[in-house]
Amino acid sequence: MNTMSLHKTTAVTGCLTAGGMLLGLSSLPAALIIAFCAVSAVISMVMTKKVTGPAAWILAFLAYCCVSGIVFGGFASLRETSLISWIGKEGRVFLYYWPALYILSATAPPDRQIAYLMRGLTLLVLLNVAAKAAVHFSTFGSHHAAGAFAVTVTLYHFYKYSASRSVADLVFLGLSLVALLGTDSRTSVLAAALAIVAANITSGKLRAVLAVLILAPAGIFLMASLFPYQFERLTDAANARTFNAMQRNFSYAYHAETPLEVGTAWELAEKIDLSGNANVAIRGYLFGRTTGEFMRSPVAGIGFGRINDLGRTFSGVPHVYYVVADAAYASPTEQTAHNSFLQILAELGLLGSLFLALAYRRLWTGLRTAPDKRRMWSQIGISSLICILFMALTQHSFGAPIYGLSLFLLAALSYKKCRAPPRAQTVPETAAAEINPQSHSPVR
Repeated sequence: MNTMSLHKTTAVTGCLTAGGMLLGLSSLPAALIIAFCAVSAVISMVMTKKVTGPAAWILAFLAYCCVSGIVFGGFASLRETSLISWIGKEGRVFLYYWPALYILSATAPPDRQIAYLMRGLTLLVLLNVAAKAAVHFSTFGSHHAAGAFAVTVTLYHFYKYSASRSVADLVFLGLSLVALLGTDSRTSVLAAALAIVAANITSGKLRAVLAVLILAPAGIFLMASLFPYQFERLTDAANARTFNAMQRNFSYAYHAETPLEVGTAWELAEKIDLSGNANVAIRGYLFGRTTGEFMRSPVAGIGFGRINDLGRTFSGVPHVYYVVADAAYASPTEQTAHNSFLQILAELGLLGSLFLALAYRRLWTGLRTAPDKRRMWSQIGISSLICILFMALTQHSFGAPIYGLSLFLLAALSYKKCRAPPRAQTVPETAAAEINPQSHSPVR
């Protein structure tokens, strides 16, 4: 490995580790780390004069967000707050993709280095879960952040153990599963199980699917015994009263000519049906509102950053091109539709969604066509993408940096490992002995 490759590898690993540890402590450290990724990625692209397929479409998506924000006035919210505050809230999407862009432009780190990183992150998440349960303290800003990182390490350890069958990998798989069940993130628990099942079905590994289905009851029992509060939240969201309330709220919002405009989602609590699980019932209204706004302006959306603005007026041709012309208050908050598909469609329309879809397609294709000897990384990357897509149904997993520094970053890293030339994947045996002392085979 030459000096430049070693420098890039060290920088990538340092970025991943620091990002995982600092993300919940403050938005400023995380933003600085992501800014470092952005500068490094741009320098690398300029110096090499090369941009990978997924990176090109990601950059096109971010450029479209900028154009939409300028043309349709979404950037007016910058007048209401500082740039640092704005980019940590409404402008979060401009932070999300740079760590992955840096990975795509850098040399893929060796497997051994990644294994140490993932084990360190596993212990970090587990420590946070234990501290949260014992003294109500966590370095992660929310249970969604803890869940995103817990899913990331769980997917990695699941496929790492499937490939190595080492005791050490099995131990860390168990630790990551305990951490995942204790994060209080319903979406993360469901996404991990679905992603593993779906990824193995697409690859024809039905034995792995059967194993997951057999172990699922044990996981449910473990969650109910060790984490009763989290288990109750999971089951409480899956009842008929909640579903009916979501349906009524969706219909009400979708057909409303003037939807309710509030500063935060919880301000809807006194105005809509909250039967069953209130958190999930509110999502029904948000889903209906954004679906209606997309249907009224399907081509270009209503404009970047316009979902959470108050006192909006529209112009154009309804059901074709009907954008926000002005707003009484351009809100800089991070209020979203709690559904990334609807969020992107409503604000950016089919045009903006196309760029993001093409980026995912390039990643997916690159992972699916990986050589057999890189099957582990192919499965990790595909499962990560499936997780993000599933989480997008209830979270803003296409725009919140917690997913950009965890699952999407893992997908980009997997793509890089799958597409790297053979020489980049080969390391001397003496320098690449497996972390597990019982194994003497080189890491591949």
